[in-house]
Amino acid sequence: MENQLKNKKVNLIGPNHGLNGCDWKIVFTKLLNELGAEVSTHYTKPYIYTPRERPETHEVLKDFKNSGYHQETCKLPHVSILDKSWIAEHMKAVRREETEITKDCDLVFCYIDPDVFAAGAMEQLCHAFLFKKPIFLMVEGGFSGMPIWLLGMAPHDYVYSSFGQFKKAINRIGSGKISIKEDDYWGLYNKAYDE
Repeated sequence: MENQLKNKKVNLIGPNHGLNGCDWKIVFTKLLNELGAEVSTHYTKPYIYTPRERPETHEVLKDFKNSGYHQETCKLPHVSILDKSWIAEHMKAVRREETEITKDCDLVFCYIDPDVFAAGAMEQLCHAFLFKKPIFLMVEGGFSGMPIWLLGMAPHDYVYSSFGQFKKAINRIGSGKISIKEDDYWGLYNKAYDE
């Protein structure tokens, strides 16, 4: 069967901090790239002009926020950019771009750790549902760890409780055992291939 990931735009969504933060995105980006997919993450975006985002960026933003710097604003045009609300401006641009990435992608793989409050990841996930993207969820603790609101949003066939299951799903899509039907946004799953 045909590789269903070749030339697909895949968006990896999840917290950028916590136990698995960026690590899972690195591992799954490599796997998806090997299967011919184009991958976007919080740190890897397809746009030429994009806000610079690195793990260190968030530490700087947190320090500014904790020191009260985020409240410093000035309406005078000749004042240095550093005197403006840099955190808000930066995050507005990031949020705008990540919403666009979610809108433009073909598939979403999302990791949720219920112990990590990740407002951006949850907003991106909600946008993915609104844009009717095929979404695969890996939730720490499986269904028992899943926020109950998500139980009303996500088809349960697409919820996984480990990165191993997540990887197996990706390989099944790559091998064509799970097909992606463009006209049926949840028409991805073939239970006949369950082991």
